[in-house]
Amino acid sequence: MASKTLDVKGFIESRVDEIKKMEIAVKTIGGSRSLFQTVSRRMRRRAASHNRKRLPKRLISKDTTDKTKPTATTKKKRRTSKKRNFQRKDNVSQWLETHIWHAKRMKMSDQWNFKIAEISCEKGKRAAYRACKNECTIQDISYYRCIEIKGLQQVIVNTFARLTNNQTGSTIDSMDYLQGGVEGCLVCYYCDSYPYQAIGPVSFLWNCLDSSDDTSNPNRSLWLWCHPSCYQELLDQITLINQQNRQDNKLEIDSHTADDSSLLRFSLRGPMSQSVLYRAFKLHNERSEIETTWTKLLTLSSTATLPRGSVLALNVGDPRLNRPILKKRYHNLNRSIVTDSCQSYLQNWSSEFARTLLWNPTIRKNVKEAKKPDHELNKLRMQIFNGQLELNDIDNKISIPVLLIQQTGATATLININNESDFINSGWDLILPAGWGMPFWLSLIYCGARAIGLQESAKQYLEQGIPIFPSDYPDTAAGCINAVATHQKLTSDYYLRPPAKRINYSKIGILSPFLNRWDELIEYWRKSLQVTESFKTGEKIHETRTYYVIRCRKELSTLNQLLLKKVCKSNRTQAEAFDKEMSNFGISQIINNHSRALVAVKIKMYKRGTPRQFCPVCLPRNEDFSKLKDEYFKGNLDKSLLQGVLERSIIGYVSCGDYSHSVGYGCAVGYCSIVGLTKLFEQPIDQFRHFILIRDTKSLQYHFASLKILIF
Repeated sequence: MASKTLDVKGFIESRVDEIKKMEIAVKTIGGSRSLFQTVSRRMRRRAASHNRKRLPKRLISKDTTDKTKPTATTKKKRRTSKKRNFQRKDNVSQWLETHIWHAKRMKMSDQWNFKIAEISCEKGKRAAYRACKNECTIQDISYYRCIEIKGLQQVIVNTFARLTNNQTGSTIDSMDYLQGGVEGCLVCYYCDSYPYQAIGPVSFLWNCLDSSDDTSNPNRSLWLWCHPSCYQELLDQITLINQQNRQDNKLEIDSHTADDSSLLRFSLRGPMSQSVLYRAFKLHNERSEIETTWTKLLTLSSTATLPRGSVLALNVGDPRLNRPILKKRYHNLNRSIVTDSCQSYLQNWSSEFARTLLWNPTIRKNVKEAKKPDHELNKLRMQIFNGQLELNDIDNKISIPVLLIQQTGATATLININNESDFINSGWDLILPAGWGMPFWLSLIYCGARAIGLQESAKQYLEQGIPIFPSDYPDTAAGCINAVATHQKLTSDYYLRPPAKRINYSKIGILSPFLNRWDELIEYWRKSLQVTESFKTGEKIHETRTYYVIRCRKELSTLNQLLLKKVCKSNRTQAEAFDKEMSNFGISQIINNHSRALVAVKIKMYKRGTPRQFCPVCLPRNEDFSKLKDEYFKGNLDKSLLQGVLERSIIGYVSCGDYSHSVGYGCAVGYCSIVGLTKLFEQPIDQFRHFILIRDTKSLQYHFASLKILIF
């Protein structure tokens, strides 16, 4: 057994280094210790660690002043490059210039490769409607793509002759549009494919002609504004046609995408939109006739009285200088009394009002680079607010060219019973150079405009009763993609619920609750047409073609006249009267040529009920009309279903629908098969010919509604 002894000498030699370090630490009182740590432990107090006055006087004198903290440059650099670093990532949605402002106040969504404001966090749908009706709303629609085409005027006209059709309305070669003072809107199709393969609605604007240009076939510039979901399709078709042109007729195509961000676009709607612009803008080095026009615009109670699509070019100063200090509620500056001379002056809109330097890319670049930083403008604004400086005394050499485009709010014509049109939601579209988005946006907000998102904008379209792209354009590729995405989302949400808490659609006869089966609807009525009708004598339609939306104004007007016309009372039977009407109006030929067509309609509920998306539009029976004569009838038919099959024939579906605040009951926009729509003409009671039945996908009840044809 080993002895329990310790060799002291060997033990200490192995720890000599540790002992030396301990002796040095004991002898060294200073070092990196703070002044508080030099105090003996019995005199240390927690309060003395952050208040030197609690230390002994002999130590206070030894205390040195605190070192100044270094500036935190890392955080500042990160803030300035956050957007740039974020957009370097792959598959990241692009930001608009007003993104930060919207992200703090609205729910944002990724759509069409952009971060777009979806809906305000205030959740005020009625407030947004009141602002649209009585005040002014503003929406940043800079995600719309602009394509600039340069070349000979006739070559541009010939190019779009293959993409459009004059049966749908005015084309780009109309004289009003060629002068450059009016913006137009049309629906483009694939090359030589009308009426199939629609691309989407496109707004266009010609550049004004110079006095030195050749009037026979001058070199012109054309702006095309389209939705980002159909931008690539439109660009590909224009490029395809341009490749087929001769070398001396080639067009120069320049797309102002969000990467270069050369143009921005804001949408202002409401009766106070003119007043908001008047407060926010200060004209700078403007022509006398423009100043006169700008002043006379305030005499109008609504911009809807102006010619549709009128363009006004302005040169304005920096909007940050005359921005209000506080946001407050403003009254409408428009006067209710309009003189005849002023009205005639504004009605005779001149194309010279649209002449602007905004078409020059060099000017746009110089204006963007000449923008002063915000901190410099804030100092000037503070001096103006304190009375130390007058706004007119500021040497503001910068002049910003902008374009104002009048919008009547009704891009489609609503054919109703009284043959009237609703021109609600009128206002202006503001086009301005890039880099000035936030200064103009904040000025317009502080001058009384209310910001809205996509959902509020869609609600405005529904109040007008016009389709919105792409969700209400079923014959376009963008509309089909949107429908499939909506179907997948709603289907996934549906199956997240337990079986006991979700509706069994198969039991109530709804086969497709989240998708409108337009192709099946067309094929169903075409088969019934081939069996029951004998007037199909035209050329056989190719079976591989799909459905389309009929936009021929002449044929839609004919259908509308027959829908509203009453059958003359005589000894003839209803069948004889119907056959005579069909022959007089040429309906047989229309159906023969457009058996695969859909007709856009607006639906208004009768007394009660709210139509929703995907609701079927059904034909009423003869016994259903007896209910309408009842004074106490509430507008709904409660019928039981047999074996899960609908009792009424479906002629169409609702594309979008909701409660309308402007009329006080439910409204919707939908599409009907043109063959099924003609079945309404066979109704025995003339005054109820335009009535149909609507059934909610979650209900067993049918509700009466009136149907009106849309021309757009």
